[in-house]
Amino acid sequence: MNLGNATTQEVFTYLYENKITVDEAYTDGDDVYWACSTGTGFSTFDFPMNEEQAYFASFLFHQLCEKGVWFGDAERLAQAYVMAYKVMQKPISEDEQEQIRQQLLNAIESGNVGFAGENNNDYE
Repeated sequence: MNLGNATTQEVFTYLYENKITVDEAYTDGDDVYWACSTGTGFSTFDFPMNEEQAYFASFLFHQLCEKGVWFGDAERLAQAYVMAYKVMQKPISEDEQEQIRQQLLNAIESGNVGFAGENNNDYE
């Protein structure tokens, strides 16, 4: 399994099989902080997250710890990953991919999109 691309089912199966619970630890205004626990310990994440991010961060945190990453580093890496990437999202359909592709092609053809390194004299 590729840790960064685990499916929702893989995440929930792993958490269930390893008896890992994920719960709200506390709230601070509108921000929700999450924690995960097993029979061997408890960990609270330092960043507010949504529920999907909390489940994926807990999954990733435990996977990293199993691979020998120190728990403090594993917490930070899991948090950073879920804050940088969309996780546990339903894959888009082929039709949705085609719509996005057409929108991008139309933007390129209309001249509304430039590319890094492209020789563009408009800014000189």
